[in-house]
Amino acid sequence: MLRNRLIISCFVPHPDAWHYLCYRSLVNSTPTTSRAPHLPTLDRRLLAYAFAGSAAAASAPQAVAAIVYSGPLSTQLTVPNPSANASVGLNVDGVGGDDFILSYNSSSRSFNVAAPSGSVAFAYPNPKAVSYALGVPVDNTGIYITNSSLLLWDYSTPAGNFSAGSTGYIGFKLGSGGNLNYGWIGVTLPSTDASGQSLLINGWAYENTVNTAIAAGAVVTPGPSSVPDAPSAAVTGLAALSLGAAGLARRRANRQAA
Repeated sequence: MLRNRLIISCFVPHPDAWHYLCYRSLVNSTPTTSRAPHLPTLDRRLLAYAFAGSAAAASAPQAVAAIVYSGPLSTQLTVPNPSANASVGLNVDGVGGDDFILSYNSSSRSFNVAAPSGSVAFAYPNPKAVSYALGVPVDNTGIYITNSSLLLWDYSTPAGNFSAGSTGYIGFKLGSGGNLNYGWIGVTLPSTDASGQSLLINGWAYENTVNTAIAAGAVVTPGPSSVPDAPSAAVTGLAALSLGAAGLARRRANRQAA
């Protein structure tokens, strides 16, 4: 008796590049016939389910993660000689110029933040930026201001909501009207403002879904934009594919045992 074996390989175009192999052994008792072998009705249905699952996975839309993250940064705003100022700009949304500028003012011996394009959360009525602790929501309950320079920490007084030698998060929002994106900037201040000491910008992130809060310090995998997640429809389709292949294998094994 001659055995002709047919192997079907199904590749599903998915970001994780999952591969599935559907196996089916077909037996012909007459090697000279050219007629296609007849598949039992249940086998045909299982094959149909398998390929339907593959098609569903390929055509399903992909969900997009909500947080846009800079990735870990180590940007330094270094204190120059005692009589000079310094600044570093951040273009968070990638559009136009800098959204935020962090600066050192030598006359007041202070680190500050301004928002030419965005808005920074501050503690009313004093012109001091709010220092968010890790995990605290940045949302519409904050008070925000644009353009004005807000104090992070003054080494001469001392004063400010941030403190020397510690890490905190600046809360901000981007957009206008009813479409606002909330975010944070992580900074670590030096213990002193002596020449050569640096404020570190550790990273930033913002919520890609408008009018949605973000926890200070919340991140996702770094990238130029948010990272696609596997859609539930695709998982369902892949599950159908694997079940179809498994069903065919069981049917074949049962038939041989009989």
